[in-house]
Amino acid sequence: MTACVFRGYSRWDFHLIKTWDLASIAIGFAVAVSVFLICALVGPKASDEGAIDLEEFFWRQRPYFYGALLATFVLSLFFNLDYLKTGNIALFFRQNLTVLPMLIPTVFALLSRRRWIQWVAGVCVLAMVLGYTIEFYSTLN
Repeated sequence: MTACVFRGYSRWDFHLIKTWDLASIAIGFAVAVSVFLICALVGPKASDEGAIDLEEFFWRQRPYFYGALLATFVLSLFFNLDYLKTGNIALFFRQNLTVLPMLIPTVFALLSRRRWIQWVAGVCVLAMVLGYTIEFYSTLN
């Protein structure tokens, strides 16, 4: 697959940036750390004490998980500023217009303890992240 087919749908355009400033590197690192935190927060630690109460685990971890998810989305908005350095300004707007709606269900899930809001927000975030992945990363190179 040629670069021009892959161009514009992922981080490919970042190869056009000749020099990276410290802020861009720091934000990129912060995004990676926040994704790691999300992964670390969703899985309970196995214990020898017996069964794990996943219901209790969810309610205890919920603010941390959704806080890390919110941080990831906000940081990615800032990280996308690097698209302005590539000459592909349209991709900056497309990426951010796709990420911005993800903030809505995440904030609702973070602020509300109602079970139905948790379900709706979780399904919405999942659908939006899958849509984002299909839109921007559907072609592997």
